[in-house]
Amino acid sequence: MKSPQIFFTGLPVNTNENVYANAIRKVTKSLVNCNGIITLYSFGNITDPGISDIDIIAVFEDNARCDIDPLADLNYEERYLFSHSVFSITSSSFNELLKFCPPIKFDLIYGESIDNQYNVVCKEEIKSQTALEYLFINYIARNIENKYQYVKVRNFLLSAKAIKYDLELLNIKNELINEVIEEIIGLRKRWFYLDNPLKTFLDVYSSFFKEYNAFFPKLLRNKSIYFPQIKDYNFARNIIVSQGKAISYNFKNLFPFLKLFRNYSYYKSILSRTTEFNFNVPMMSSSHNSLQMDRFGFYDSLITNCNKRFPNFTPFANQFLIKTTHLK
Repeated sequence: MKSPQIFFTGLPVNTNENVYANAIRKVTKSLVNCNGIITLYSFGNITDPGISDIDIIAVFEDNARCDIDPLADLNYEERYLFSHSVFSITSSSFNELLKFCPPIKFDLIYGESIDNQYNVVCKEEIKSQTALEYLFINYIARNIENKYQYVKVRNFLLSAKAIKYDLELLNIKNELINEVIEEIIGLRKRWFYLDNPLKTFLDVYSSFFKEYNAFFPKLLRNKSIYFPQIKDYNFARNIIVSQGKAISYNFKNLFPFLKLFRNYSYYKSILSRTTEFNFNVPMMSSSHNSLQMDRFGFYDSLITNCNKRFPNFTPFANQFLIKTTHLK
C-alpha cells in the first residue's frame, strides 16, 4: 500500500491470542527432545496481538549442538509472529549475561529455572551503552527508510516499545520524543479498531522522524558510543559506519529513477546494489574501558558459538553487537 510519498509494506495482521499460544507450543515441542536443551524462556509481553512478536530463548549445555530449525513446523500465520528465530545461548554464557545487558524478566516455558538470574547488578554504563546501540541502529533504519520511502509498518510499530525502554535506561523523561513514542504505542493499541490506520500512521511516522532526527544527534553531543575499535564497519553491503565528530550520513543513489519501480517485486532486492550509505558517528574505543572491552569479547564469543553450534537460531545479541563484534 502507498501514500503520495511513502510506500507501506509489512502491515499488521489481526491475530488471535490463541495463535500465539499454539506457536509457542509448537516451538517447545520441536525443541524438548534436542540434545543438551536445559531451559526455554519467553520474555516480553504480548500486549497488542497482531503487532506484538514472540521472543523465546533456549539455554543449552555448554557442549551442545542443535541443527533443528525451531520454526520449521509453524504455519504461515504462526511464523508471522516471529520477527527472528529463537535465540540460543549456552548455560555458562547465560550465567554471565546479566553482567553485560540490562535486566530481563524471563518466564519459564520448559525445563529448569536457572537460579540467581536476578542477583547480578548491571552497571549504569552498560545500560547506557545498550540503549545507545539500539538508538543508533534505529537512527540508521529510519533514515534509510526515509531515503527509500519504503516503510515496514509492523517493524516500525514494534520498535516503539524498544525505544521507550532505551529512553528509560538513559533516564530521559518529559521530552518531546517521549510524547511521540507514546503516540506510536497508543496507535498500536488502536490499530485494528481504526477505519484507516495508515492515515494516522503517516502523521505519527512523520512526527517521529522529524523529532528523532533532532533528538538523537543532540543526545550524542554529550555521549559517545563505544565500539570495539575506531575503524570503518560494514553494517551491510551498502552501509558503512565511520568515526565522525557528530552523527551524520552521506547517501549516494546510483540509479536515481529507482523509485519509479517501487510497485515491482524486485524493487527492495536491488536497493542494496544501487545505493550507498556512509554513517558518521562519534566513536569511543573500548580499549579505554575494560568493562566495555569485556562486554564486546563476551558477545563476540556468544555470537561465534551460536553460529557454529546452533545455525538455525539467532544469537542473543542486538544488531549493533552482531555487526561490530563478530568480525571473523
